[in-house]
Amino acid sequence: MRSAAYLPASVAPVKLEAGDFYLLTNGEAYCSATNPVLAPLDGRLIFDTHKDADGVVRYGDTGDKVVAAGGRFTFDDATSDILLKQLPPLIHIPAASQRAGPLGAILDLLSYETKTIQPGSAISAGSIANVVLVHILRAHLATSPQPIG
Repeated sequence: MRSAAYLPASVAPVKLEAGDFYLLTNGEAYCSATNPVLAPLDGRLIFDTHKDADGVVRYGDTGDKVVAAGGRFTFDDATSDILLKQLPPLIHIPAASQRAGPLGAILDLLSYETKTIQPGSAISAGSIANVVLVHILRAHLATSPQPIG
């Protein structure tokens, strides 16, 4: 994230600050906003109608500029349900967290791989995205109570 945005959670919106990372684990629809009291817009429609040739979505010309990178992970095997049931619906890693530093470096590398078309960039970007997932899960485990036994 660059700038601030809100990600509505099940109880109250979570404010995301510049440099924060998050992972939604339940696959349900969500919305993000620069102001949590505004009515949500259809993100898929905005993405489809405002995506430039470079793959970047640019929307609106007023207010604070929000820059975010996103992606989606899918799991094929039946055992993934075991992992996903152990995770909260939202994993939020604040920029001030010690674990955010490596994630920022990984995201910089991902940005480099996706800025221009290069040989092998799609394979590289997919592999880097998997490393992002591993680091987010590590950060969550490092700050969560561990079961005994």
